[in-house]
Amino acid sequence: MKKPLYNKLSAIAAFILWFTWTYYVNSNADNVFISALSQGFISASITLTMIKLLKVLKPFFKTTSSKIFYPSLIISTMCFLMGFLIHSAINTSQVIKTIIPAVVVGFIFCIITSIKNIICEESEYV
Repeated sequence: MKKPLYNKLSAIAAFILWFTWTYYVNSNADNVFISALSQGFISASITLTMIKLLKVLKPFFKTTSSKIFYPSLIISTMCFLMGFLIHSAINTSQVIKTIIPAVVVGFIFCIITSIKNIICEESEYV
């Protein structure tokens, strides 16, 4: 799959998945739609940013495993903090239940994308 298509489909999938999850988790709240819409946009934006940040952070680490793990951890921590601050500001009723699953899936997405990028780089030299 070409990178621009992979990036766009990943962002669209993130929006749909986390909008739906947030709507479900906060269904009893008055501002459920605002919370869900916010999480959808946050997730789509973060997905696109994650891909770029992985490339920026990778050169700072030496070993292959550290190039995969540490950028993913840094990005996931930033995503948690940003999600927590935004959802606290808009008064989402279930902040932790809203963001923890997205952060975990985001971390896994970063790991998979990092591995995919490393494999693609190695295949260019063969």
